[in-house]
Amino acid sequence: MLEKIEERIGYHFKEKKHLETAITHTSYLNEHRERGGEDNEKLEFLGDAVLNLLITEFLFDKRGDKKEGVLSFLRSRIVETEMCAKFLKSLQLEDDLLLGRGEKMNLASSGESLFANFFEALLGAIFLDSGLEGAKIFFWRHFKEAVNEIVTTPERNWKADFQD
Repeated sequence: MLEKIEERIGYHFKEKKHLETAITHTSYLNEHRERGGEDNEKLEFLGDAVLNLLITEFLFDKRGDKKEGVLSFLRSRIVETEMCAKFLKSLQLEDDLLLGRGEKMNLASSGESLFANFFEALLGAIFLDSGLEGAKIFFWRHFKEAVNEIVTTPERNWKADFQD
């Protein structure tokens, strides 16, 4: 299973335990205590910070002509739950998240959040395995086009939209 995930994402872990942790949701671990190991919540926390740093650096470099408020708005559009879930789905990893029975049953209502958290955990695992440079290479190899699309979309003029 781990090898298939590595093939799909184009990244091979030096420490497989990082990937094992990234795919393990708390609900699964609660139902399979004999398995041991950790859930992915701390990796999710780390991956969220890594993602914010990668996007902030990118925006500062590529859109440094914009004011801080615009940069913050653009960053929020890229790191939001919906976008992180899309990133994960583009890697076709939805079925690889180890969930408990209850979470599987609620997947329709909580899937976006679970998938976004899984994506952040995966990014955190790659960061632990190969540092910021490895996380950066992984992220931009897969998501540069999606991020560029968001960043180059004209800013919405809400007042003009309302008047129209």
